[in-house]
Amino acid sequence: MKILLESTDSQTLKIIPRSYADLVDVVITIEDSKEVTTLEDVATISNLGYLEIPSVFDLKEDTFYSFEVWDLDAGEQNETIYKGKIFCTNQTDYSLNDGQYSERTRTNEYKIHGE
Repeated sequence: MKILLESTDSQTLKIIPRSYADLVDVVITIEDSKEVTTLEDVATISNLGYLEIPSVFDLKEDTFYSFEVWDLDAGEQNETIYKGKIFCTNQTDYSLNDGQYSERTRTNEYKIHGE
């Protein structure tokens, strides 16, 4: 799940797609209302195995979205190269697993029996 802000500034989605494309469409669907928005002809950047998609995303805080990335280089069929989820929040320290995992502390004490 990707975390993005409610912002009018450009943000970057980093994904590991099925294939890499220079130009993509990003189809974003609000999970509750099923309202669809399409960002068309978005130029991408390949960087260390990731496909970076910089754009201005029109998102509302505390809302879940699903999204698909379509490869426009695949001809008329616009192949889907990635599917994922987005959660929009303005919290800077947000964690999806907050409070669900706590690290066990162990002491590595060994008893050595003498001769």
